[in-house]
Amino acid sequence: MPPRTLIPAACLALALLASSAPAVRAEITLLDGPIAIFPGQSFRVALEQPAGSGDLDAVVPPTLELFDRWPKDSIQRFYFRAIAPGDAAIRFHGRAGELTLTLKVTPWSDVLQPRQWNKTDFPRIWPMAEPGLRELKSRRTLHSAAEIAALKAGGKPGPIARRWHALSDEEIWNIIPGACVPRTCLMVLSPYEDARGKGCPVCGPKIYEGRNAFYPWRFDPEGHPWKVGCPSCNTWFPSNDFARGDMHSGDFPDDGYGCEPVQPVLSPNGKPWRWPFIAYYHQWTAYMNHFSQGIPQCAEASIITGDRTYARKAAIALFRISESLLDLAVNMNHRKVPVRNGVYQPPIGAPDAKAMARVAGSFLYIQPNWDTPRLESYARAWDLIFDQLEGDEALLQFCRAHHHPEIQTLEDFRWFIESGILRVAAQACLDNAVSRNYPMQEATVATLALALGTPRARELADWVVNGPGGIRFGLSNEFFKDGSGHESESYNGIQIRDMERLFLTLERLYALDPERYRPPRFPSLLKDPKYPLLFDFPLANSLIGRTYPSTGDTGAPRTDPLPPSQGYPLSQAQFVEVYRRTRDPRFAQALYGPAGEIPSALPEPELRAEVERIGKERGWQVQTKSNFLDGYGHAILRSGTGDRQRALWLRYGRALKHLHYDMLTFGLSALQRNLLPELGYPQGWTYASVWEFSWGTHYGTHITGVATNAFPRGQLTLFADSPPAQVAVAEASTGPGKDDAWRQRTLVLVDLPGENCYAVTLERVRGGQEHLHSFHGPDGEATLFGLSPKPQGGGTVLGTDIAYGDVSKAEHDRELAILAYLPNPSRDRPAAPWGMDVALRNQKDVRVRMTMLHPADAEVALAEGRPPGGGSNAYRMPFAISKRMGDVPLRSQFLMLLEPYEGARAVERVEPVAVTPLGGAPAAGGFAPLGVRVTTAEFVDTLVLQPDASAACRTEDGLVCRAEVGFWRERRNGSGQAPAAAVLAGGGQLAKGGARLEVAHPLYTGRITRCDWAKRTVIVSPAPPTRMRLESRHLQIRNDSGSHASYVIEAARPVEGGCALTLALDPRVGEGVVKSYAAGTLESQLGLRLAPWGYYAGKTLANEDGSAHYRLRDVERGKRLVLAEEVPAEQLKREFTDRDGDGLTRYLIYDFGPGDEVIVRSWATLASP
Repeated sequence: MPPRTLIPAACLALALLASSAPAVRAEITLLDGPIAIFPGQSFRVALEQPAGSGDLDAVVPPTLELFDRWPKDSIQRFYFRAIAPGDAAIRFHGRAGELTLTLKVTPWSDVLQPRQWNKTDFPRIWPMAEPGLRELKSRRTLHSAAEIAALKAGGKPGPIARRWHALSDEEIWNIIPGACVPRTCLMVLSPYEDARGKGCPVCGPKIYEGRNAFYPWRFDPEGHPWKVGCPSCNTWFPSNDFARGDMHSGDFPDDGYGCEPVQPVLSPNGKPWRWPFIAYYHQWTAYMNHFSQGIPQCAEASIITGDRTYARKAAIALFRISESLLDLAVNMNHRKVPVRNGVYQPPIGAPDAKAMARVAGSFLYIQPNWDTPRLESYARAWDLIFDQLEGDEALLQFCRAHHHPEIQTLEDFRWFIESGILRVAAQACLDNAVSRNYPMQEATVATLALALGTPRARELADWVVNGPGGIRFGLSNEFFKDGSGHESESYNGIQIRDMERLFLTLERLYALDPERYRPPRFPSLLKDPKYPLLFDFPLANSLIGRTYPSTGDTGAPRTDPLPPSQGYPLSQAQFVEVYRRTRDPRFAQALYGPAGEIPSALPEPELRAEVERIGKERGWQVQTKSNFLDGYGHAILRSGTGDRQRALWLRYGRALKHLHYDMLTFGLSALQRNLLPELGYPQGWTYASVWEFSWGTHYGTHITGVATNAFPRGQLTLFADSPPAQVAVAEASTGPGKDDAWRQRTLVLVDLPGENCYAVTLERVRGGQEHLHSFHGPDGEATLFGLSPKPQGGGTVLGTDIAYGDVSKAEHDRELAILAYLPNPSRDRPAAPWGMDVALRNQKDVRVRMTMLHPADAEVALAEGRPPGGGSNAYRMPFAISKRMGDVPLRSQFLMLLEPYEGARAVERVEPVAVTPLGGAPAAGGFAPLGVRVTTAEFVDTLVLQPDASAACRTEDGLVCRAEVGFWRERRNGSGQAPAAAVLAGGGQLAKGGARLEVAHPLYTGRITRCDWAKRTVIVSPAPPTRMRLESRHLQIRNDSGSHASYVIEAARPVEGGCALTLALDPRVGEGVVKSYAAGTLESQLGLRLAPWGYYAGKTLANEDGSAHYRLRDVERGKRLVLAEEVPAEQLKREFTDRDGDGLTRYLIYDFGPGDEVIVRSWATLASP
């Protein structure tokens, strides 16, 4: 192996050796410069000197060309192009002294020479130990013969391919300038700048009015190349002609590192803003919308037409991107994250030194969620053309003319291409440099391994399956037990799509060499029982056949009627493969779709006929009853049919990415709409943390001084699929300690005649001394009732003297900052009930009415909420912020009733009902029982809500409730008769007069004695009462170590000493490979992403065959599996061994285990004939 070249580690020194002229003290310092320079590249040297020192001059060696300079008093910038390999010392001199930078232009033939920078080995290319590996691709592996035939039969050249066909090779080469010029996708980006108020340099925030706040800018590559236009003031930026080498002319110059207006525009913190126009154009127009799309289009066109000119054009572009990727294998200062972070920061937008010091997360050309698919597309393009270049001497001459004399043969060219697009890209994945949206990085490695198709590619496959990629464990480690991903619903679509695509890619790789890819080392992951759950979840999470809960960064707050749809975030076609492999009729319904049009992606005639038969028999919509999804943390109450379906949902889970502060938020969908919409994906990043992410734009309570993130995952404690009044209760607690805060939400969905409904929600809160409850209507006009608010006279909800956007007064609790974005409020202290009736904007006579029934002592602030940064969705929502204050720990109950209606209300009257505890007992937990009466034309409904199932109370008209939730419906003309309906949830009795509803066995508790995890079965003892219904009921499993889980009981049967319960879901919640052993601890080789929020606390750790198992205290730092008991390391080493011969010592984590407590809470309904 060649000796490693050691490069000094100091980031700002950037591998440059500086020397001063004799007898002259240099007062010149280096602000920015290169690391490694290759022929053909441009680079910048930025120097700082004392103000008033005049311009610096430069003595330039023959290996470089100085093509521009930007003298700006204390900051002097010089722009060079490397024209030949060799020494490249530059001497800068002037009144401030002199500085010599000893540089070298390295020939491209040496790009893969081993070296070190910042104590890290370079180049970053797989395999790291053999950067010069010449094991080349020898066959087409990414396209089957059938796929090639289909491409020839049905394809036609794309628009960019047709355009490129007429371009010269030089024109294609120059579409992008390479990685030496920065890239970014956003003009505004916190936290690298104070972006409040930043808009256009000329017209300011007007640019966002009525436009997408992320991407309001426009491009015109023909009329204004390398410029970005403001659609508001029609100014094109920057003012200099960057494409022609002009780096700084005009009032708004941008040398590639960000625009610095001649007249600085200051941010609120006093620093000058920078606009990265060139970096923005480079990423969006030059790279993403043109260059990267042209490569696959030309490659496909070469197959479709047989015209090798298209192959040549693709090869030229692949040569360009391979050169850039090889540059990125060496130059950390060219990677996306360092240059992106830098371009926003004064004084010169230099690459971020901290980001340069870390390979992981540094990205390559652009961010991975957009770049990994492009890297795969380059591999696919190469797979199509690699055997079409024989005899193309002009191609080799082009390479040599562009500073690559080492490329003498086609084999040299192929090695250069594969080194860049396959091996550098592969190492970036292995470095975790391009990890972002799971499992895109892992899918890319699998695709690159398949693209190579060489014996050494098995190393990449092993990394993906068994190594740090850990895909064989991904269905347990990256997805919750119900099949949901760990991000918001929209981003979970990426996880489902790419996980299945990854599994299919591995199957193709295995088929290339079955002997090399044998199980158990390389199992078929499509056979994992968790695989279909990825597709079950989107169906189980669907609402009213049209929408979904819209958690976190998902969707937008629209309230117009929604078209029929199910299975978000998946399309119909994405159910093809899972149906093909499972023949599950639910997936057939998803494929059939609302229009009965089966996707062409399912070509098999017999399968299409079966899908059509199922679709016609069952209908397109998978009819899902009320359900809970305990992995993701959703409880959904459903009722109604057709266009009158309705759903009331509750969130008690925690996502890990693209999340909002939404613990115990809820939503209501009815009348073909989302009536309480979440704000969804932010309209821009500048205000997202104080607006879309905030607790205050969801539906719930904030305890002042208690961080929203202090609440881990919640627990579902009661679930009753009990029409006409269905119930869900969930709670979350910070646990004992400094905060000791607790929140609980009860939801009740009540059916009314004529397919109408109303919903009741009660949030109980304990902790702190100030509670703020937020409710906002949909976009619309609110009519208030029950209160007489007085205008505050300016200011915001945060305070009378606090201006819009002034968050400085929220320093004691930054989560109150949202209140500074609710201006000109009015206030009142109403006696309940009060509320607002919101008419949906531009929706004919569609309304949602909120009645607040409790508390009667809160101050209420009313204001209109709009997106702070503007944007294309210019909603105006009525907000009501209720505030209570009192002694620590303050207890509050916020009881609301919601009515969706179109035209006339079905409800005539809503009123609180006085409720008295029986026996003089104090209110459980300090919370008094509450009651509400709802009167309609036909019925009088009484709903009683208690904090404890063992409590008993009586309403003023004699209804006795010994349950957590009691519902009693009487006919208005039927005084003294039996109730028209009654529901009892979480208790034993509901009675009035001579009528009653009782449950003989309201509660069962037992213990798990044995588990057959593979069969989803537990043995519990003692046996539940014989007549107690268990099938389809909610089972809670918990222990004192912090574990709580909810399951649906699929089946129950008596066994000796207890009862066998079969549960609905595979209980694996974690898997991995043991790295090391210590007393009471296993160290995992693979990180467990779901470990935050105490996800594994109290779960059961087992060895491969389940012969040894222990309760976990928790998983620390993502890899340290800490047992609840002290077990000697030697014992763990004996028990946790490789038992299936795959060469791996695996462990499994189950959601429950022996010793856990089980709880079933009964519910019952009564309906008169």
